[in-house]
Order: sequence, then C-alpha cells, then structure tokens
Amino acid sequence: MAPTRQSSQDSESQSTGLTLFMIQIIALCLAIPHFIIAAGSVLIGLALVSAAPVVSANTIAPIWSGGIYFVTGLFGLFATKRKTSYTMCCFAGFSVVALMGGAISMQLLRLGIVDNTMDGRVFMKEEIDTTTVVGIILAGIECILSGLSTALGFLLANSLRQWSGLEEPAEPTKEQLMAERQEEIRKQKQQEKRLLQKARLARSYQKV
Repeated sequence: MAPTRQSSQDSESQSTGLTLFMIQIIALCLAIPHFIIAAGSVLIGLALVSAAPVVSANTIAPIWSGGIYFVTGLFGLFATKRKTSYTMCCFAGFSVVALMGGAISMQLLRLGIVDNTMDGRVFMKEEIDTTTVVGIILAGIECILSGLSTALGFLLANSLRQWSGLEEPAEPTKEQLMAERQEEIRKQKQQEKRLLQKARLARSYQKV
C-alpha cells in the first residue's frame, strides 16, 4: 500500500508540474508579442511626430498606446513568474485596457488617411501615408492579441485556482502561533492537574 500511495503522489506532482509549465509557456507566448507591438507602435509614433508639421491626436496616438501595450506585457511576465490566479487575472484585466487603447488608436490613426466626410461617405486622401497604415495594422493586431490574452488569461487563472489546492500551505501568522501556544499551555496545565489529583489519591490510600 505504501509504494502505491507514493507512486500515485509522485505521478500527481509530475502532472501538476507539467500543467504549471504549460500555463507558464502559454502566458509567456501571450506576453512577448505585446513588447514587440509596443516597440513598433512607439517607433511609428515617433516617425509620425517628426514628419508632421503640427503634433495632433492621430500622430501621437501610437506612442501612448505603445506604452499601454508595454505595461500589458509586463503584467504578462509578472504572471508568468508568480504563476498565481491573482496575477493572471491582473494580466487578463489589463489586456482589456490594451484592447480599448488599440481600438482608440486605430480610430485616431484613421483620421490621418481620411480627407473629408460628407453625408456618411468617407473620402480618402489621394496620397496615403504608409506609416499611418502600418500603425493601423499594428493597432488591429494588438486588439486581436489583447482579446486572446483576455480570454486565455482568465482560463489560465481558473486553472491556477484549481491547482492552488496542491500547493504547500501558507506559513501560520503570529496570531495563529500564539493561539496554538496557548492551547498547548492549557492542555499542559490540565495534565498537571490530573497528575496532582492522582498523587493525592495515592497518598490518601497509603495513609489508609
């Protein structure tokens, strides 16, 4: 029976480690592209700002949105390192912010290629800036990536919450240690009282 229990515990720990490893790899694959898109978005924003005669909302949008993508990637790396449901939920939650930032950046960048709108019709500029188009594409990719990060992040957080029961218990607090110590003292005093009562009974029998 003992070898069977030990082998079952070993297999359970191995499966847990494999599952946690897979979760870590998936989270890492979701976090790294945020850094790549953030770098490209910031570079495009700097190129647009340097080429534009006046800094406007559509030229500076890739810069601040790239900052949001970068912070999202940091949350992903932190969740990969800690491997807790709380950190994974933070990564998934901030991915929603990145999704909103990417959508707003796309709308602002679209102003750079639109010449005029009339009666619901949109008239594009004759010469469309390639840099702006690339910025729109990057913002769209970031929206898709943020959506995947949100969905998979919450699924990974649920998996980590299920595996958290197999982790080592947390260290007891000072209050718990003091309560345990008081309980030990109380039990020790009760045992001493019983011993004294037995000693008194033994003495009374000896006198008789």
